[in-house]
Amino acid sequence: SGKMPEIRGMCSLKVDISGRPPPSWRVESLKDLFSKYGEVGDVFIPKVKTGGRQCGFAFVRFATEREGSDALRNMNGYLLDGSRLTVTRAQYGRGERPHDAERGAHGRGDRDISPRRGRGGARSRSRS
Repeated sequence: SGKMPEIRGMCSLKVDISGRPPPSWRVESLKDLFSKYGEVGDVFIPKVKTGGRQCGFAFVRFATEREGSDALRNMNGYLLDGSRLTVTRAQYGRGERPHDAERGAHGRGDRDISPRRGRGGARSRSRS
């Protein structure tokens, strides 16, 4: 009661479509289809890099785990204009990749110190 909505409670589903996506493979259509089972927070269909065609998979994010589970059960195997949908749990939501946070910590700062120290030491020894 009166709790703040938290992102962690959201449930992301990955939707794969078999074969070539039909014209109805659009963000609006998927939002309509999946909102039967709950509040859809976000629908994302990646584009193919060459030609800008839409990929044959999408991500649908639900506000709660329960709604996401309902949608997964009911929409897995659904035929959209004759193309079968396969619905699974997404590994993680968009923008929540686990690696990004730690990448910045490594590999900076220690690369350029050691060679300089070695050269400086050799030079001062030979001078005496």
